[in-house]
Amino acid sequence: MTAVTLFLGPAGSGKSRALRERLASAAGPVQTADGLEKLDAAAIAQLVGEIERSDGDVRWLLASRSRSGLPIASWSACGRLTVVRPRELSVAGAPDWTQGWAVAVALQSRELVYAFLEERAYSDLSPDELALLEAASLLPAMDTRVLETAGFEAAEALLERIAARTSLLSRDSGSWQFCYELVRESLRRRVALTPQSERKALHGRIAAALEACGNDQGALDAYAAAGDRAAVTRLLRERGFDLVDAGCVDAVLAAIDALDVKTRREDAAILGLRGAAHATKGRPARAEGLLRRALAHAGADSVLWATITLRLALLLANRGDDVRELLDPLAAAEGQPSEYRAEALSLIAAQRALANDANTATAAVAQVVALLPSIDHDIARAKVLQRIGVAAVNTGDIDGAQRALEEAADLAMELELFSLASRAYANLCNLVLHEYDDAAAHSSYANRAVLAARRSGNQFDLQTALLQILRSAMQKGDDKTALFVEKELAAIETGDEGRRHILSSFAALRLTWIGRFSEARQLLTRSHGQFHYLFDRAMAAGLCALLLALDERRDSSSALVTETVRAVRVGRT
Repeated sequence: MTAVTLFLGPAGSGKSRALRERLASAAGPVQTADGLEKLDAAAIAQLVGEIERSDGDVRWLLASRSRSGLPIASWSACGRLTVVRPRELSVAGAPDWTQGWAVAVALQSRELVYAFLEERAYSDLSPDELALLEAASLLPAMDTRVLETAGFEAAEALLERIAARTSLLSRDSGSWQFCYELVRESLRRRVALTPQSERKALHGRIAAALEACGNDQGALDAYAAAGDRAAVTRLLRERGFDLVDAGCVDAVLAAIDALDVKTRREDAAILGLRGAAHATKGRPARAEGLLRRALAHAGADSVLWATITLRLALLLANRGDDVRELLDPLAAAEGQPSEYRAEALSLIAAQRALANDANTATAAVAQVVALLPSIDHDIARAKVLQRIGVAAVNTGDIDGAQRALEEAADLAMELELFSLASRAYANLCNLVLHEYDDAAAHSSYANRAVLAARRSGNQFDLQTALLQILRSAMQKGDDKTALFVEKELAAIETGDEGRRHILSSFAALRLTWIGRFSEARQLLTRSHGQFHYLFDRAMAAGLCALLLALDERRDSSSALVTETVRAVRVGRT
């Protein structure tokens, strides 16, 4: 095998001198060629042919300012090429941010792989095959249905043919994929280097195909890459809120960033989506401001007005506000679709039940139940079921609550509405603990709530679910898990003061376990009366009374016990 040494560098870098020094010290026959950058493509090809045909005992020393026309990757892959760069060139040739040789060498290796693929893989493909692979590299996952919808006929057969001749593709469980991520990167790089008009046209075809096949998230990304702002705006208006509900918040925000400033600031639907996304990210103040601006811009679009009103009402209800003034007009609007009216009524029912207004909550639930048969939109149905389940828990309809919440959770998971599923599971946690004292069921629902919340990316839901995990750990006396969860909760900020009190009570109990009674009592004194459920208030007050007694503050302890017993008796009548 003929060995080749290439001295590569710009003019004045010392490559010719290095070639001469190597030649002077070489043993055995050597062929040299200096100044290759001056040769045309035909001459370079002729030289490469001579090297390929030369005797294996002959060594070649080449010097050039350019690698153009030289099969560097192929020679390197065969172990026959050594590239020599002057030290000052090697250091200066890497970007400033590489900070040393390790990254610089990695970058050179990646470029070498790209070059090898161009020389030995892509050159053997037909134009149709290469175009298909380039399009496939732009997809979230390789899907022949999407490729054929985008105009690549017989995509399955072409992929079979490519896989039979190359090692670029593999099939796993019936799905095609690139064997190496670098192959996908290389193909995307080829697309990025095409003329802008061709590149945007390809992204546009992919976007339309993804949308036609039901992949709205992928379509948003592709429309943005195509620079088609009109299509991005249209799809966000049509499907954006459903995508937020499905946990695709980052994709929605990225698509919004691709729009012009005027649309981002003045379009009611886009403002509403920004508000909904900030609510999901745990930024309630920012979310409220955007949603109120969206309402102001909604104009005569009754459906958009209803959608934004519901998003704002949910945000306000989560912080305990009475949302009837906001939602009553929507609930009473006969011209609105049943799903919007039912959502409004279910929110009123849940919020009023949590505010101990059982009469209003029960009346709202009855109206929702009457509307349920006419709700065909599964997402709306899942939301409504979750909320009337919350209302039923707090009005004492335990069987009805469990049925509604379990159906809501199952439907939400089926629809991949992970935020909604997490909330339903968290509500079931409270139900099985407070009504049945079932620690095993509580732990099971809590774990499902956390998994769903993590998949949704909703910080408010994650906080709720983690509090249930913490409660379960405290019941089991699992101090290690409790401390770990406390730390994660401390890093989540949703602006909900009530949840801080819950966290304080758990921290107080953990401090009690290790004998730090004074610190525990101080935490409980501030938090024991702040819980929504009577069960939680009574448990926290009981522990606080015990700690007061241990601190020889018997009068305060006795008074707290008397107050708590009275509250429990009143609550049960």
